[in-house]
Amino acid sequence: MLGITRASLSHYETDRREPDYEILTKMANLFRVSFDDLMDRKQERPASDPSNHISEFLNRVELADDSVSSRYELTIDGRKLTDEETKRFIAYIRSERATHVDRLGT
Repeated sequence: MLGITRASLSHYETDRREPDYEILTKMANLFRVSFDDLMDRKQERPASDPSNHISEFLNRVELADDSVSSRYELTIDGRKLTDEETKRFIAYIRSERATHVDRLGT
């Protein structure tokens, strides 16, 4: 489909060679993604762009929801938290907050 040999593909996969612009374009077309997406390039949006606010809103997660770990992949140090770890994490934060409030008397 790309018009390349198995050897070329192997070199791309093992980082021994980089595909040229023509091959990258064919890959983007084959996978039906933009060239920027294929290259994992992100366009920076100005702060006033409303999509920044939408993105910020969508990135806010209420951890009290029991289904949070089924909807989001929560990780620490690159490792996914289990459901049990997520529950213990939430319980720990609640305990810390309760202790802090008790100490301050508020």
